[in-house]
Order: sequence, then structure tokens, then C-alpha cells
Amino acid sequence: MAEEFLNSMQFGGNHADFQIHTGGAGEKPRDAFRIPINTFGIGFIRSPPTQFVPGYHTESLERAQLSLNFGKQEMFFKAKFDDDDVPVLLCVSKLCDIEKVICNNDQRSGDFKHVTLTVTFSRPPQIKADWKFLYPRDEPLPPGVHLRRATEDDWNLAIPKDEHCFQPLSPVPSGDRQYARMKFGHWKTFQFTAVLDKRTRDSVIHTLDRLRTLERGEEARTTVDFDQAVYLSLTSPSTINSIAEFLRREYEEHPNSFECQYLFLGLISHGILLPHVDSVANLKHFVHFSYNAPRVLRTLFRLEYLGENQMEQQVKSAEAVHVTQAGHSTSDAGFPTDLPSDRIFMRRVHVTPTRVLLFPATIETSNRVIRRWKEFQDNFLRVSFGDEDGKLRVNSLLQRSDDDNPRTGVLARIRIALEEGIQIGPRRYVFLAAGESQLKEHSCWMIYEEPDRGFTADIVRENMGDFGHIRVVAKYASRMGLCFSATRKVRDISLITDIEDIRHDGYNYTDGVGNCSAELADLCTKALGNNTASPSAVQIRMGGYKGVLSVHPHLVSTQVSVRPSMRKFASDSIELGVMKISTHSHAHLNRQAISLLSHLGVPDEVFVRMMTIQIENIKNIERHIHRLDDSKHEARKLYKSSELPILQMLKAGFAREHLLRNVLKCIECQLLQDLKYRARIQVNDGAFLMGIADEFSVLKPGEIYCAVHPPGGKRRVITGQCTIFRNPCLHPGDIQLATAVDHDMFSPQFWQGRQPTNVVVFSTQPGERNLPNKLSGGDLDGDFFTVLWDPELQIEDPEEPMDYTPVDPIEIPEEQDSVDVEDICEFFVEFMKSDVLGLVSHIHEAKSDELDPSHPYCLELAQLASNAVDFTKTGVPVKIPMHLQNNIAPDFQREDGYISPKVLGQLFRLIEPPPEYSPISGSQHIDLRLRIQKVPALYLQDAGKAKHAYDIELEGLMRRHSMCEAELWAGVSISGDRKKRRERDSAVRGPVKEAMEALRRTYRNHARRFVKAQPGDEDMKKWAIAAYQVTHEVERTAQYVNIHNESRRGSTPGSTYGDEGLHEEQDAEVPRRQLISFPWVWAIELCHAVTDDIIKEEEEEDDAALLQGQVEDV
Repeated sequence: MAEEFLNSMQFGGNHADFQIHTGGAGEKPRDAFRIPINTFGIGFIRSPPTQFVPGYHTESLERAQLSLNFGKQEMFFKAKFDDDDVPVLLCVSKLCDIEKVICNNDQRSGDFKHVTLTVTFSRPPQIKADWKFLYPRDEPLPPGVHLRRATEDDWNLAIPKDEHCFQPLSPVPSGDRQYARMKFGHWKTFQFTAVLDKRTRDSVIHTLDRLRTLERGEEARTTVDFDQAVYLSLTSPSTINSIAEFLRREYEEHPNSFECQYLFLGLISHGILLPHVDSVANLKHFVHFSYNAPRVLRTLFRLEYLGENQMEQQVKSAEAVHVTQAGHSTSDAGFPTDLPSDRIFMRRVHVTPTRVLLFPATIETSNRVIRRWKEFQDNFLRVSFGDEDGKLRVNSLLQRSDDDNPRTGVLARIRIALEEGIQIGPRRYVFLAAGESQLKEHSCWMIYEEPDRGFTADIVRENMGDFGHIRVVAKYASRMGLCFSATRKVRDISLITDIEDIRHDGYNYTDGVGNCSAELADLCTKALGNNTASPSAVQIRMGGYKGVLSVHPHLVSTQVSVRPSMRKFASDSIELGVMKISTHSHAHLNRQAISLLSHLGVPDEVFVRMMTIQIENIKNIERHIHRLDDSKHEARKLYKSSELPILQMLKAGFAREHLLRNVLKCIECQLLQDLKYRARIQVNDGAFLMGIADEFSVLKPGEIYCAVHPPGGKRRVITGQCTIFRNPCLHPGDIQLATAVDHDMFSPQFWQGRQPTNVVVFSTQPGERNLPNKLSGGDLDGDFFTVLWDPELQIEDPEEPMDYTPVDPIEIPEEQDSVDVEDICEFFVEFMKSDVLGLVSHIHEAKSDELDPSHPYCLELAQLASNAVDFTKTGVPVKIPMHLQNNIAPDFQREDGYISPKVLGQLFRLIEPPPEYSPISGSQHIDLRLRIQKVPALYLQDAGKAKHAYDIELEGLMRRHSMCEAELWAGVSISGDRKKRRERDSAVRGPVKEAMEALRRTYRNHARRFVKAQPGDEDMKKWAIAAYQVTHEVERTAQYVNIHNESRRGSTPGSTYGDEGLHEEQDAEVPRRQLISFPWVWAIELCHAVTDDIIKEEEEEDDAALLQGQVEDV
């Protein structure tokens, strides 16, 4: 958004003339204010008293400005320094990242005032620098100033300008990096002074008021004349560098030595703990007396900041959480010891341009490599690379600057991590591998080597399999990454038979699919925690084999038949791991499919009518709530994903409960956002199915066999004409027609009751070309296909499909024996630098609307998209020609775009205003049926203590994933940047869901133990009512919960901004939000309590169907 503005910032030849060019057509958002800056400092706030401690301070500014723009929702600071060795600096921060602003009026000079603004950010702003540091002194500078994303190394005079720092990255500055002038990753408070007239000053104050982060008055005053001794002791390199040494020394003999050091460094990396030995020592002093230091330290990650005067209270508060959870079986490090074999605790590190963020270990699905090296599980580390606010966006400036000098800049920082490793306390983690899925996520695996125990990166890689025959770096990395696919172990397989692929005219009709017995498919299902499904196909990894196994009626026991196309490399492993099974899913359209279907003859009014009906259904969820059990309802999948038993609560009369209403609002908002921004229209007469091959070659070319069995419905064999496609689909030939048929070969008798269901079976008879390959170059190794039998969605005349033959891959030089790890690391960076699939698809969407999907430009873009998809296997990057780069965009892509008259524009404008989540406000509803119940004080006391602990843990989840309470319980993420939707959805399906299930299980187990301990009382309803009363009744909340909250800085809503200003007397400190979900951990018990049903004592937590046996706590 700010690129045009940033790139137009020019300096004259003498570096004195500062010009700003807005450029471009159309009205640009105007700055709310833009003021000249006299002095600049960067550091942190230390309290009490509230004191700004600058790590860097300068009055030598040739030209500097601070501006704020509500239209772009950003704050800008740009400066040219007198010191010629310090590059031009530009900082850009989202307004929602501004945590607090303190304004002081220092001294008057006539009609002007010296004003000091101290701005604290919740995370570092994006920093940019000019290219001066990219050029050695003897080379001329390019004309003007060109800005690119920067790192702290750009401001480090200890590092030569044409080299990078050949030292591992670390969460606290170390080595040469401790001499960086501006430590943007740790110093998140900026201080500016300006001389302003009264009118300008009032305008600035009014603008900052709108952020609701402004503090004024003597109580908010910072110390400007800082103590020089304090400044030196807190910011000197030797002091900062001694943190790691202090921790190493203090925890040298501790049984949880590394875990404690890791968590301390993690708190520092997130800005929760000041990067100073005194702060670390103080916290260590209080934690030292805790019975389980690692668990207490992990709980502190829920905080935004841990002040010196809060440490003792916060540690006690954290201890209370784990006293409540006493009785669990845990390791010395505080991890549950009864973790299912397919789950692991994994530490995660996120590397940004300015920080190395350490996250506490979370639960995730295991993989073959970690299961093989189980005794070294603690040595593995998942590392991701991104920006301060998410995925790193690579633009042409960043690419060009890296091409010119790959040793400086953001991409160089990633190279450093891959080549030199990451130093965390006493451990140095080194690169292990990164496969296709990790590349797309910009992540990799690293390990801490222990050569004396036979555990090194080389040994681990050698044990994965034999990749020596692969001479394409991209394919080598991709194949190695298959070993890290998240799988559940089924068993070792010894009965393996080789069968041939079915090929015709150069096309492989069975690419990636083999066979297995029905018994083995059922074992795969049980490994995934499903004891009821009988799948027709399973997606697997087995040693060096990858693909799908379809059930074959002639195979018995645990027999497996594999094809050459499934074999990606040789491996000694015979472990069968399952990823997913074939199930029924409704078909959904998206923007790509709708654009092509419209082009191929489906009337626009069909889509408009379908979407209008779905909008009406979504907006009336509460009115038609009984239909949520209908498999065809748009909200059914989300309703099933919710942590609340929505239907049971409504039937029990809890419709007015705020949590339930907010959860329903979240579900409604997500569905409407999907419709507006993705055109995700559900098709009831269609299905989204895994593809398999016709093993008996009874289907004719162009025929498919498709039988569906939706949940709660009957099995149905589809017959007749069907429209079929596979995502992504950009070329008009990606959507084809097929004839769905029934055949005697698919009878129940022949298949012994396991005839193919909830899969689409493709013909293997000779034809012009196999159908899956026509559909966006698909195969059968796990691809899913959308089959539509809705008569209104049948295309008229299919177009010729595109040729999806990949380009020739890039191989290593002939003189090189084999691919080495350095090749893989460089390809990792090259992929991040050249991954343009999303950009190509975005341009194609705009060009298709402006021109036509069959226009030569769009066909060329479709080919580029195909090449971009293959980039992870060919290593050939895609360059977008100038004539294809988009200058205009429709309104459904950009707010200032032209109003599109085509179908996507029509659909986009059906939902106005844009859907946003607005929680229910006002006083809480209290159910009188539960309020009048008599509950013993002992129950209320224990429930109050448990609620305090639960709220602390829930706040941690809310802060970690930037989600509100209702979003966590609804199982959706609807706030934040829509561009990061895929990342948020992935988190909700994975770590968020697992954490919520673990949290619920923890407190249900606690309540069960408490109830069992009461003589003659085994009724869980009483506990559930106590939880409700201490949450919703003000008097009982004060008596039983708030006594535990005195030491707790609760979560506060994120900074808000809008057109309304705060009144002068209004307190800018936002009160802690009240969390209300605690009693609904026992939602079923509460439902029974008000309907007088009998609840049987649960012997073992039947929340085993709380999905696949989750652990008790995190």
C-alpha cells in the first residue's frame, strides 16, 4: 500500500532536498498529520517510574518527518541522518500495532511548543533503508534513493557493507550484532521531539486521541532527562550479550536447563521481558521457588509486558494455574507424559527481519523422521520465516537488491539462518530439510546435533532414504520433504506387491495410486481417530512411496500394491503413515471456477441466485437453527467445528447466552466473508472428492463412476452429465464434461459391500488423454476433484485443455557429484524470492475480468501459473513480463478499482456493507434456572480458583493467535488482514483446535477429580452450576474469582481507531475484558441441569472423541 509513496521519496545530489511525489491516478488517502521531527530516539520503557531508556538517540537529522494516515491505517517515520554511514531510514507501522502514545509538552518558545511523543509498538514496524549499504565505496551510488526492506545489520558499522555477518542468528543480539545502532527487534519504543504551533499540536493530539492509545497528564509523563548510568547499564552491548551467559550459568545443573533458558529467551524475544540481565535475574529469583519453573514460564507468554514491579505477583498467578491442574502426569519439563504416540510437543521459531521469536512448544502431529529419532525429539525445531505481521512479501525492489548483493538485506538474513544456524542458549540449531509444503509455508526443519550420540543432520538425512539419483535441487528438496509429512503411524507393512502403471500414448492413467485391502483402509481410519468410517481410499506415505491406496476387493489382511509412479526414492523404512481418508464433502465454487463457468456458458443469474439464497440462509441461522444438522446447510461444517454444542444449548433454552450468540455471529461473519471475498458458493448437487483409477478398466474414456454418501443420508450413485474441474483452474480447458455411469463391476456383491464411495473413479481405457491430466494437470496421488451434477451448472462446449508438460528442470553441473545441503539452502531462498504463484493468479483474475479468460494474455498467465506450480520440482523460476503486469483492477480486488459489470463484480456487491464481527454488548444475561440453584461454598471456591486459572490460559491463546474468545470457541478466525486468511485458517484447524481441546480436557478432568473427592457426591451438574455462578453472578465473581485476579493484568482489546474521539476526561486505559466461556466447558451438563436429565458419571473422559485423544494440558 505504501510502496508508491516510499519509492518516490527522493533526495537531491547534496542530500539536502527532500521531495515527496504522490503519483498515480485517483484520490490518495490524505495524511491526518505530517510534522517535522527534530530529534529521534529508539529504546524501551522501564517502569516504575515510567522512564524512556533510549538505546539510540540523535539530534543529527538533515530531514525527518512523522505522519499518520487513517486511509492507509499506517504511521510513517522517515529520516535522513547527518552521519553519512547511517542510511536513510523509513519505518511503517500499522495503526493497530500502536500500543501506547505518551505526549509531553516540555517548554514554550513564543507561540511554539517543544512536544515529545513517545510511541510504543506491540511489534516492530517495518523498516526500510536505501541501497547505500549495498555498494562498496569505490562504486557510484544509483540516482536518488531506492528503499528496500532492511534488517538491523544495515545499521551495524561493525559489519562490512558488502558482507553479511557470518554468525548464527539468536533471540538476543550477540557477536557483531550486539553493536547494531538500532535494535529494532528489542527496542519497540520510539521517541520524537518536534516544535509545533498550537494549531498543529492540537491537531496531532486530536488525531492520536482517535487511536485510543494516548496518555496525558502528569501520571503519564515519561522521564526525558534520563539517567546516563541507567542508560549505559541497560543498553551496552556487553550487558545485553551477557544474558545468554547468565542463563547458561544459572541453569547449568538444572534438570530443565535448556527448557528454562529457551523460555527466558523467548520472553525476551517477544518483548515481554526487558533484554537486560537485571530483569532476567529478578524473574529467575521468583521462578526459582516455583515447583515447576518451565510451566510457570510458559504461562507468562500470555502477557504483553512483564514489569519489574509485577514479577512476583505474575509468577504467583501463573503458579495458581498449575496448582489447579495438579494431579496430571508430566515430565520434568512440565509436558504430559501420556501424549498419544502420533502427537509431539514441538518448539517453533519465527525469524523476521528484526527478530528471532521463540514460541513455547505446542502439540502437533508427528512424522516419520521424528518417530524414527524419538529419543532425540527434543532436538528438533520448526523454523519459519516471515515479516513482523505474517508472510514475507517479496517485491521487485527486494529481488533487485538481492540480485545485486545477496549478502545484505532481508533475504541475506534468511541465508544466514540456513547456512550458519540459530543459536539458542547453549544450542546451535542447523538446517536439516525443507520439502514442498515447507517451502510454500516458508518454513524448514532444524536440529541440534549431538555427534557423540550419532545424531547429526547428515546422519538423519542419510537415514531418510537414497536421493543420490536426483540431480535437480528442487526435486531433491521436495522428495526429502516427503519424510516430514504430518502422518499418523498405522503399522509396518511387509506384504507389498509391485504392479505396473497403466499408460497410453505417453500419459499415465494411474499416476500416484495403488491398492490396499479394506482391512488396512479401516486400520488407517482408526489411526486418524475415526472408528466408524469405511473409506474407499487413503492418502499415505510409506518409506519412499507417496500417493493414494484405493480399496481393492481381491486384497486381504494388510496387503498393499504399489506402482512405480508412487516410488519417489529408495528407503529401508516400511512404516505406513496415513494423512487423510476419502470422505464426503460438498462442492464449492470459487472466483476462478465461477469466472470460467460463466465464460463457458453458465448464465450469470444462476450464480447470483445461488448466492442470494445462501446469504439469506446465513443471515437467518438463528431462525433456522434446526437445519444445522442438515448436511446441505451452508453452516453445518462450521457448526460441527465449534467447541459449543450449539443445538443442545438452543434446545435447552440458552439462546440468550452471550457466548452462544457471539459464536453464531462469528460463524455468520465467516460465511459471509467467504461469499463476498472468495465467492465460495456451496453446490448441493455436487461433491468434492478424492480421485482414484478404474482398476478393472470398465469405464470408457470420458466416463466416471461417482457414488456419494453424505453424513446422515443414503448412498447414491450419480448418473448423467457432470461438470468436473480441479483447483486451481485458470485455463478455460481446465473445466470439462464427464458422463457419470453405473456399472455391474461396481456392484456390492463384487466388492463385498465396499464398492467405491465418496471418491470419483476415472477411466483407464485408452483415449486421447486421461481426464485428470486435462483438469489443471491433475493426477491421482491425492488430488481432489469437484464434480457437479447440478443441471444449471453444466457447461456448453468444453475448450481444449492446456498442455501441462513441465518445463525442463534445472540440474546441478555435470562435474558436481550430487546435490549438497548448500544447494538446498540456496534454493530455499530462491523459492521465497521467486514464488509468484499468488501474484500470477491475482493478475489473471483481474485480466479475465478486464478482457476474457480466453484472451491471449490470460492464456499466457495460465501457463505461467502452471510453471509456478512446478517451480518446487523444476527449480525454474517464473518471470512476469511487463505486458502482463496489472495496472488496473476491478472493485472486487481493490477498493479504488473500477466497478466490474461481470459476474464476480455482481456477486461481490451482493453483500453490503462488508461483513464484520460485532460482539453482543450490554449487560450479561443470567439464566434464572441456574442462578437459583443452591451450590455448596466448597464447590464455588474451587470453581472460582479454576476460572481464574482457565482465564489466564485462554488469554494466552487469545494473544498468541490474535483471536477473541468467541472466535476460539467458534473455531473460526475472522478478524485481521483478509490476505492472511489461509495462515489463520490453518492455525484454527491445527494448533488452535488442539490447544482448545486440551484446555477443555484439563478443566473437565480437574472438575471430575474434585467431584469424586466429595463424599457421596458424583454429580457433575453441581460443579457446572458453580462454574456458571462464579462467572455470571457479580457477587460471586467478586467473592470467588476476583480475589485471585488482584495480581493479574488481564488481556485488553487491541488498539482501536475510528472517527469518534475520546472525551478529555475519559480514561484511555481500556479495562480488562470479562471472559465468559468458562462454564461452557461443561455445556452438556448445564443443558441437562435445566432439563432434569440424568448425567451418568464419566469414568474415563469420553472426550476421546474430543478428537483423537488429546492431551490433558499444554
